Amino acid sequence: MSRSYRKGYNFELRVKRCLEDVGMYVIRSPKSGFPDLFAAYMGEGGWSHFVIECKVNREDFLRREREELLRLASEHGFTPVLAFRAKGGRRILLDFIAGDKIVRLKNWVASLRRKELKHQS
Repeated sequence: MSRSYRKGYNFELRVKRCLEDVGMYVIRSPKSGFPDLFAAYMGEGGWSHFVIECKVNREDFLRREREELLRLASEHGFTPVLAFRAKGGRRILLDFIAGDKIVRLKNWVASLRRKELKHQS
C-alpha cells in the first residue's frame, strides 16, 4: 500500500467515523471506489442522503470528479459533498456542491452533534 493511498484511506475512515459519531449511517466504497462514502441522516425533515468524495488536499479534487459527483447525485437524489482536511490542521471541512457553486457549512457536523445530544437527553 503506497503512502499516498494510505493517507487517503485513513482520511476516509476519519470522515466516516466523524459522520457516524453524529448519527449518520455511512458506507465506504471499497478499493478507492467513486465516490468514497455514501451517507444517510434522519433529521427533523426526514431522511437526507449524501455522496461524499474525500480528499486530503482540496486542490486534488478534479473538475471531472466534480462533474461525475454532480451527475451521480442528481440521478439518485443525493446531496454531493466534498470532505477535505483544513490546511495545517486535523479539522475536517465539508463543502456542499451545487453546480459551480460550493457552500461551506463550517459547523455543520458540530451542529448535527448538538442536535443529536439534544435528542438523547
